[in-house]
Amino acid sequence: MSVSGKMPYPKKYPTWFSYFRKWHRFVHEPGLTLLLAVEIVFVFGIAPLASAGELSLGVVSFFQFLIGLVAVGVVSANWERGVLVIVLLIVGMLTTLENRQPGAPLHLGLWCAILLFMLVLVGAVGRAVFTTELVSSHRIRGGMVVYLTLALLFLAVFVMLETHHPGSFAGISGDSRQQIGQLLYFSLTTLTSTGYGDVLPLHPLARGLATFEAVVGQLFIATLFARLINLHLLTRRS
Repeated sequence: MSVSGKMPYPKKYPTWFSYFRKWHRFVHEPGLTLLLAVEIVFVFGIAPLASAGELSLGVVSFFQFLIGLVAVGVVSANWERGVLVIVLLIVGMLTTLENRQPGAPLHLGLWCAILLFMLVLVGAVGRAVFTTELVSSHRIRGGMVVYLTLALLFLAVFVMLETHHPGSFAGISGDSRQQIGQLLYFSLTTLTSTGYGDVLPLHPLARGLATFEAVVGQLFIATLFARLINLHLLTRRS
C-alpha cells in the first residue's frame, strides 16, 4: 500500500481503465484510513483510559504495536518499509524484555526506538502529502495522520526526558502506564496550542521542547492548508 496521491494511469484513460482505477483505490485507500482510525482510537481512547489507570500497560503496548504494523503497510518506499520493520522488531523485543525485567535503561531504549519509528513514518507520509498533485480525501487523511503522529513523536521525546530526568513535568503520575496517557495529553494540548495548564514542563529542556512543538503544530496546519488551497486553484485553472 502507498500513501502517494498520484495515480499510475493518465487523467484521460479508456473505459477499461476504470476497473484498474477502482482496484487501485481499493488497495491503496484502506491502509491510510485504517492507520488514521487506529491512531484516533489510541490517542483519544486508549491513552486517556490508561492515564486513569483503567487499562494495563499490555493493552497500551498492543495498540502501539498495532499502529506500527499498519504503518509498515502504508509506506511506499522499500527502504522506508525495511527500516520500519527493523525498528518495529526492536520495539517488540524491548517491550518483551521490559515486561520481564522493568528498568529505566530498557524503558529509555524502547522509547528511542519508538521515536525513530515515528520520525520515519512522519517523513514518509508527509512527503506524500506535500508532493502529490491531487487534492483528495486521501491527501487530507494523510495530513491528519501526520498531525497525530507528530503528537506521538513528541510523546516519545517527553517520555524519554521524564525517564532520564524524573520530575521534568508537573501534574503527572509516577506510574509509567499513566504517564503515557498524561504526557500524550500534554503533547496534544501543546501541539494544538490549547495549553490548559494542568500538566506543566518544569525542566528547561522540557519547556524548550514544548515551545518547539507548539510552533511545529501551527506551522504544519498553516502549510498544509496553503498547499491544499494552492493545488485546488491550480486544478481549477487547468
